[in-house]
Amino acid sequence: MGNPLGPTLANAFLCFYEKKWLNSCPKSYRPIYYKRYVDDIFVLFDNLDKAEKFKNYLNKKHKNMSFTLEIEKDDKLSFLDVDVIRGDKSDTFMTSLYRKPTFSGMYTNFKSHIAITYKYSLISSLLYRVFMICSDYKSIVAEIEKLKTIWLKNAFPMRVIDRMILRFFDKMHVPKKIFHTCAKKKLIFSIDYLGKSSLEIKKRLEKLIQEQIPFCKISLVFSSSKKIKNCFSFKDRVPKNLKSLVLYKFSCIDCNVNYIGKTKRHYQVRTSEHLGISKLTNEPLKYNKKSTTAVRDHIHFCKHNNTADCFKIIGSAKNDYHLKIKESLNIIRENPQLNKTVKSFPLHLF
Repeated sequence: MGNPLGPTLANAFLCFYEKKWLNSCPKSYRPIYYKRYVDDIFVLFDNLDKAEKFKNYLNKKHKNMSFTLEIEKDDKLSFLDVDVIRGDKSDTFMTSLYRKPTFSGMYTNFKSHIAITYKYSLISSLLYRVFMICSDYKSIVAEIEKLKTIWLKNAFPMRVIDRMILRFFDKMHVPKKIFHTCAKKKLIFSIDYLGKSSLEIKKRLEKLIQEQIPFCKISLVFSSSKKIKNCFSFKDRVPKNLKSLVLYKFSCIDCNVNYIGKTKRHYQVRTSEHLGISKLTNEPLKYNKKSTTAVRDHIHFCKHNNTADCFKIIGSAKNDYHLKIKESLNIIRENPQLNKTVKSFPLHLF
């Protein structure tokens, strides 16, 4: 008590334990219906003996908690501000408004020096309370008659009471129109045109979207996927030897060792450097230690007869940054024998 977190912690504590206690409760006196609000619990049993046993069962669960029992009288039991009344049938209940015996009927006097809106709100709030709690119109009418007597004692004019009651029930039963003050969001969707059925689909979709998403303005346009441009490419395919920003793999024809590399330049230029031939004439070039590669060293010292067919493109990228990442991932995965470095780009996840 006194701590703002106190009620929340108490409720969390009880929520946790009451679930365990109900699950472990013997079936012989387990309640048919159990609902709790803060420290008030509404429970249904077949007979009084089960209620007593259940109360004793809960009182043994925690030394700091003590439960008391209140039984229905004249087929009526109050729970919070609701009167629960047993119906004509054994499995039905009706609800009405409950007022404590100490209720004096004193509310804000109509002649008090406050804004008129607060006086009108008092009538509306009490009517709403009756409307939500009472289960049938007979109980609602009876409670409204009681409220009229109370309001008249608090100097409310009868014309004001009748006008507010009429206004309240008009609000409850007349559907409200929703008015959107902000501009509707425009959305455009494209659907394939399939003939007359597409027109019917468009009509139904627009109606459905208008009902379910009124704050959006939807436009449906038709398109056709069967177009000539989808069957042909506007650009010529780039020849394999002229492709750039590619990832390639070398496999020796004689000893099956591998190498994975990448190039920003034309694919043919890089493979020619590895093979030690001219990219223009395909003639052998003189071996130079300063401009050699791991693949060329292997071919030169092992005297293997490798050609351009020993290379193949295994990937590509839009820029050199992504190409380096792909090269590093492939080197880690395949662990090629001719690669001198473990990876060409730092990968923090590996």
